[in-house]
Order: sequence, then structure tokens, then C-alpha cells
Amino acid sequence: MNQELNNQNPDAVVSAAASSAPLSTDVLGVVAKPKAAKKVKPVAAKKTKAPAGNAGSGGNGSRGAEAASLLRPLIAPITGGVGRLGVAYDAEAERVALAEFIDSGDDYDLNDPRFLRLVQLREHDSVTAKAQAVNKLRQQADPLITDAEAAQMGKFGTLESSDDDYIEIHTKEAFRLFIGRLAEDEDQRRGAISGRKVASALRFLWLLTSNDNPYAEWALLQVEHKSDELRQLLGAVSRKYEKEIKDLKNRGLSYSVMQARNTQRLSLGFRSPYGYLIAELIVDFDYSVRLIKTMVAKDRLSRIEGRSKVFELFRVIRSLFERLVPFQRVLQKAELLSLSRQDWINGDIVGRQRVQLVCGLLGECPRTVFSGELIPRHTRRNGDRLSVVEREALKTVHLDGSDSEISVLAADESGLV
Repeated sequence: MNQELNNQNPDAVVSAAASSAPLSTDVLGVVAKPKAAKKVKPVAAKKTKAPAGNAGSGGNGSRGAEAASLLRPLIAPITGGVGRLGVAYDAEAERVALAEFIDSGDDYDLNDPRFLRLVQLREHDSVTAKAQAVNKLRQQADPLITDAEAAQMGKFGTLESSDDDYIEIHTKEAFRLFIGRLAEDEDQRRGAISGRKVASALRFLWLLTSNDNPYAEWALLQVEHKSDELRQLLGAVSRKYEKEIKDLKNRGLSYSVMQARNTQRLSLGFRSPYGYLIAELIVDFDYSVRLIKTMVAKDRLSRIEGRSKVFELFRVIRSLFERLVPFQRVLQKAELLSLSRQDWINGDIVGRQRVQLVCGLLGECPRTVFSGELIPRHTRRNGDRLSVVEREALKTVHLDGSDSEISVLAADESGLV
């Protein structure tokens, strides 16, 4: 039976059925009896201009027109044209209209007028699938583009810097900020986290955002906000002393900003945008220290004042670095690597345990961050993994994971109740 279905030519039958001439009831047997279909000649029918209700046809003309209406799809065929409704072919609408016939089984009645429409739908699906496959291979390129040209779309690699990225440092203070310092128990000096380690920690948090981790986004937002404040502070310091140097030049004293005889270049090679955020912060600090030391050397500041200002700037930048330590230590725990917003709403007992653990160690995530109202500049979260209903639930769910309804659901799934 299936082989016989595939051998049918629905185009010839649909063309004959769509004619304005009267059709006999034999049109329903066109597929099963292809030779009989030759008796229906649309051209001859147009010459006779026989009315649909001709008495000589015994009313068959009216029933033939009805059959032709059934044979023609509700919408235009895949080859183009206009269907009964005068609209373009809509495969989904046709699929809905033929749902009952399709569900009746593989042993279709060839005399059923819906059979031709099903053949046409299957042909449409086949043509569409082939077209989509070709478009995918051609990278959805314009038809004017050759296959060879379109294939080049998939040959691009990732963008890379043509030269090595590096930072050039003039002052020991900025260099110490970059390399850090180990704690020494003998003289009880506190250690200082290095700028490179901070960049590595930020990359780790940045990667966690691809899992829709709200605490990773919270940490990045804090770094972005604090670094913006620090850059404004460093900028204000630099502009202040640059103005003094300019005023002195207008009065006849021309001073230049001090720089190191042997600057130190350090390769960066960061693999996240946040590494370069740290590098820019360090180089801004380096320039501010150069200006302060220039003011000391030109008797615009005392040595004690200069050291105090440098130490204060160093201290606030180091406080930013140290702020990341608890986030990194907690979120890199094996139990929390899979933490995501879904843990607050999906009722899973393991997810609930992750929520309680992270809340106990880091506190509650701010609602504006948790709901997605505030997002980091470089979050890796693509699209929205949560449905609209789930996203709305984030606005009201308890941030400490203590929702009674969800907790009961989680306990029930775990077999605790």
C-alpha cells in the first residue's frame, strides 16, 4: 500500500479537481484508477460551459464541484498559487486540518479526498526539510552566493591579538599590586593578593555565569561597581596634579611627569574581559603614583604626604581584590559548582541543599541581582533558561530558600515525607 501511495501524482489530480468545470463522482477514484481520470478533460468542460446543476448529469456536477473543493487544500499548494482561502500555503494549518485523517493509521483510504492533501503535505515537508538542510550547509547565505563562498563562513577561527598584550609599569607600588605578596609570619606582615590572581578569580566567576549562577553575577557586579569608583578616584587625583603642572607651566615652570628609567613589561594574556579591567586599574594607579611622586620631587607635596596618599590608594585597590576571596573560595566548592537560579524554584532536594549552603556562607543575594534586573557587563548567560512563569517566581521566592511550598515538594521528591 505504501509503495502505491508513493507512486501517485497528486499534482495532476489537484489540477483537474481545481478546474471550474463540473466533475463527476468518479473524481474520488482518480488515484486508484488513473486511466479513468483521462475522461475528465478540463478544456472540453470549459467549452461546453455546463452548469454545476445540469439535469443531464443527474446532479453529479454539484457533487463533483464539492469533491474538487475537498481535494484542493485549504491553502495553496507548495508550487505556489492561491488556495480556497486565497492565502499562501500554511503547512501547520493543513496539518491541523488533517490531524484526524493522519491519526487514522498508515492504511489510508485512497478514495478519501483528504488523501491527496496528505500527499501534498508530505511532499511539502520533504521539500522544506531539504531546503533547510541546504540552507544550513550554505550558512543561510543569499542565493546569489556560491556554495564555495558560503562554505568559507565556517572556516573562521576565534579572534586573537596580533601581538602580545602587555602592561608597562613605572613604579614599585603598582608592580607590587600586580605580583602580590605572600604573608610572612616572622614579621607578621599581611599577604596581598596579586592582580594576576584576581584576574584568574574573575575569569572563574565569569565562567560560572554561563550556568545562571546569581552569586557569580553578584560578585562581578561588585567588582564592576567598585572598579568604576576607583577609576573615578584615580582620575580625579591625576587631573588635580596635571592641572598643577599646567598652571606652573603657564607661570614659567615646565615640569614633566616622572617615569622609570627601566620600565617593567609584563605579559597579560588574559582570557576574560575582567582581566583587562584589573590591568587598566593597575596602570591608572601607576600613573597616579608617578604624579604624586612628581609633586613630592618638585616640592609641591611633602614626603610624608606623598607616601600617605600612595598608601591610601593602594589600600582601597587591595580591598577590592580581597573582596573576591570569599566568593571564589565558596563558589569553587564541588557542591556549589552546579548552583543556578533553578535551584530556588525547581523543588529539587539537592538544589535546595545548594541554596541553603551558599546562603549560609555568603548571605542572601540581593533581589535586584537575583531577579536579573541587574546583570554584569560581560555575563555569559545567553538568553533565558527560565520560563516566564519561573522568571516571575524569582521576584517573590525566598532568597534563603525557605519557601514552605517548595521545601515540602523537595522533601516529598526525596522520600523524606
